[in-house]
Amino acid sequence: TYSDLAILFDDNSNTGASLPNLTSNTDRLGGTHANMYLPRGPGYLRTYDATQDDNYYTAASNFYDMVSLHHSFSIGGHNANSSNCEAFNNRDAIASEVKAARDRTCEHCGTYNSAKWSNYMFYHDPKESYANFFERWSMNQLLSNADIPRGPSGSYPLASYMTDVKLGARIKE
Repeated sequence: TYSDLAILFDDNSNTGASLPNLTSNTDRLGGTHANMYLPRGPGYLRTYDATQDDNYYTAASNFYDMVSLHHSFSIGGHNANSSNCEAFNNRDAIASEVKAARDRTCEHCGTYNSAKWSNYMFYHDPKESYANFFERWSMNQLLSNADIPRGPSGSYPLASYMTDVKLGARIKE
């Protein structure tokens, strides 16, 4: 079955967003590639749906709390690590990471995945915090970039790959 196949992909190592780390609520996300690990959250929820194994729900819930409460900007996004802008910042180190960051600081792909994940968490447990984070992620970062002025020829919309959160930052054409 699909659930049997999904379980074969479980990461049982002691790094990043592995199942053992997340079920024990051990945060080892700092410096890991966010876009590689973010899909695991909804994946653990879907595996929980298929197997009713509480470890998968616990892993998804703990991982969600780690990302939303300890690795995210006020606008909802993440990825301010100064040495690799696609990596999670260190736990509770957003301010120092933004100060040291280069040009790219808050990518939209991770934010989009987190907004979807938030909605899925809300489906499982309709807590206000899940709805609040969905609003932060979707309104403050994703939709705020939806009406970017058209390019010089007026024929194509400019796409924004990330939101630069440094003081004085602006969208560059």
